[in-house]
Amino acid sequence: MLSVTVLIDGQGLQFDMATYTLEHLMDAGIDPKRIDYLFFTHLHADHILGYPEYAFMRSVWGATEPARVFGPIGTGNMVAGARQFNSVHIKALPEFMENVLSEGKNRGAQVEGIRRGFDSEVKEIDGGGVVLETDAFTVTATPVLHSVPSFAFRVDSRYGSVVVSGDTAPSLDVVDLAMNADVLIHEATLSELSWRGMNNIKLSEGLRSDYEKNRSGHTSTVELGKIARRAKVKKLVAYHLPTFASELASQQMLKTQLSSAPFSSTLKADHIAAIKRYYKDPLYLAEPMMVIKVGD
Repeated sequence: MLSVTVLIDGQGLQFDMATYTLEHLMDAGIDPKRIDYLFFTHLHADHILGYPEYAFMRSVWGATEPARVFGPIGTGNMVAGARQFNSVHIKALPEFMENVLSEGKNRGAQVEGIRRGFDSEVKEIDGGGVVLETDAFTVTATPVLHSVPSFAFRVDSRYGSVVVSGDTAPSLDVVDLAMNADVLIHEATLSELSWRGMNNIKLSEGLRSDYEKNRSGHTSTVELGKIARRAKVKKLVAYHLPTFASELASQQMLKTQLSSAPFSSTLKADHIAAIKRYYKDPLYLAEPMMVIKVGD
């Protein structure tokens, strides 16, 4: 699970858009037209592959205003690429609708609305700070430690606060961003076993904030427990689970990668135990369409 949707009074904020994001939104009863704000933590393919589908379908579903898209430098090129990818449909749909819409004074306005629904307003982020502020919510970004420019985001509203880490090595900046948050949604790509094999170092001195000490650009389960404890978050959701998927998919993939798959049958228990060494409050391992209420 690589995508996160935050709903505030019916308004949807989407963080990353992996494959199947639209299907999961609809299965969860969320109208994709309510997703008018998109935030990309970074531009690796596994976090953006669902965007071209969204960019086309939002107009088909009746959106008549441009989406607002936020992300690191290069997001504009990604959005332009998605538009080019959809260029045949973008040209054909308004013309088709113009033919099938009934005659009347609103016909031209309806067609123009369809055209606007294909558009996106892009704001590229090159540093930390507030990136969006409305009467209902504020979104703040901070750079994180990954192999490409990447950001974590915090959403604050009258209901509480949600932080989405994106892909990152353990970062004290994420701890600061998530301080006292109601919900921290943080990657845990590395199991304790795989982390030991990749890094071969001990956490005797706490978190590693130096990316040179973790070239994977990801966080292990033990490290996540330390992050959540330091940030004093009320609820923790571990996502981007090994290997880049949900618990069930991780088990299936591990069986192909490790001939003996020594812990695949107890992957969930192993993850929980590793995180719980340091974090004792409510913990969830992310699954598609999981709903976490803020402020409860």
